[in-house]
Amino acid sequence: MDISIILCTYNRSQYLGQMLDNLLSLKSDASFDHEIIIVDNNSKDKTKEIIGSFIHKSNRIRYVFEPKQGTSNARNAGIAHAKGAILAFTDDDVVVDNDWLLNIAHFSKEYDFDAIGGKVLFLFPPQTPQWMIDHQDMFWGPIPYHYHGEAVKLYDQTMNSFVGANMIIKKKVFDEAGGFDTDLGPGSAIPFGGEDTVFFTKIQKLNKKIYYNPNITIHHPVKKDRITLKFIAKWCYSFGHYLIIMNRNPKPHVYYFGIPRYLYREIPLILLSLPFLAFNKPLFLKNWRLLYIRLGMLDAYRSKTHTKETHQ
Repeated sequence: MDISIILCTYNRSQYLGQMLDNLLSLKSDASFDHEIIIVDNNSKDKTKEIIGSFIHKSNRIRYVFEPKQGTSNARNAGIAHAKGAILAFTDDDVVVDNDWLLNIAHFSKEYDFDAIGGKVLFLFPPQTPQWMIDHQDMFWGPIPYHYHGEAVKLYDQTMNSFVGANMIIKKKVFDEAGGFDTDLGPGSAIPFGGEDTVFFTKIQKLNKKIYYNPNITIHHPVKKDRITLKFIAKWCYSFGHYLIIMNRNPKPHVYYFGIPRYLYREIPLILLSLPFLAFNKPLFLKNWRLLYIRLGMLDAYRSKTHTKETHQ
């Protein structure tokens, strides 16, 4: 087996059939063999039945049940059951380009790599306001997005890490680096995510060859419930919390009561600016995001201070 596609799913039966049709229709050729592993992360809907119906259509599909909740647990289960030397991870609610699998196989014959980050683009619904399309970067995070141009290149320090919806990793890398951190990711103690970023950082430190390949592309549908101010605020708040918990705010600061001084200054200023930006949607959204990231950071600092005081 050359390539194992690993798809983890939890209570997404409404999307799963369409996604499996997508995977079964991908271009392939006789130069490689592949399998499709569907990891059911203890779903309570019709996930198992839908997967079963597709197993009757194709002997490429394998069903794995993982009772421990969490994306990282599910991915680790997929890794353990995979027969392929190359593991291609994607999500259950995306649209995979028809030549996605073929491009992974061809790249593996041309390049010596340990991991690949593919391109992740937004798939906007019809009648999306033009300002949203023109300012797509404002929706990065609540909706997965990954774009570093149209050239194949090694990742450097200026580039964001690959994202879980489109990452390709050789199985032998997990033998050295271990699996995904089960304390991170949806369904875990820190549900924001970040398990893919932490793994990326880990293998970077191991000097693994990680390529960005824009020819390995998926599209993530932009659902209306993910572009509301409420959802964006919730995501950004969690992201701010994550930054502090994972010590990703390393610059030295002056602290008052365990909280950096700049947060006391920035949060009121951002809050006061919002009414004046009501007619400038992109700038309003930029500040809205920043406000909730800072509020999440503030809460994380307060939690850390409270925990420290409790144990003293």
